[in-house]
Amino acid sequence: MKFKPNSEYSLMDQVREALRYYHYAYRTEKSYSYWILQYIKFYGNKIHPKDMGKNEVERFLSYLAEKKCCCRNPKTGVECLDIDLGEGIVSTRSKRRVNLPTVFTQKEVAGLLAKMGEGRR
Repeated sequence: MKFKPNSEYSLMDQVREALRYYHYAYRTEKSYSYWILQYIKFYGNKIHPKDMGKNEVERFLSYLAEKKCCCRNPKTGVECLDIDLGEGIVSTRSKRRVNLPTVFTQKEVAGLLAKMGEGRR
């Protein structure tokens, strides 16, 4: 049997109640609450998450991946809202950051090798 929070509570109180029931850490509760609020704000605070579905979740996660460069595990956050996503979510994946290699000039390499040679004497 799945835990159902008190329907008389506000949305965020229901989320907190569910997370506490499943013994999530306080920082996890804060993080999930933050992302749920971001989800609601993304749609202009006009639609309750219970009235949203798979398409809205996919759109929000794609936005996060493309514009905010962050990747979140959608399953855990959506479970708190008790939204049925059917067969799963297909959203844009965030791209890895390209780290350029550090390149030394010839003068810097010569100085580094000289210092390394000094240590051997």
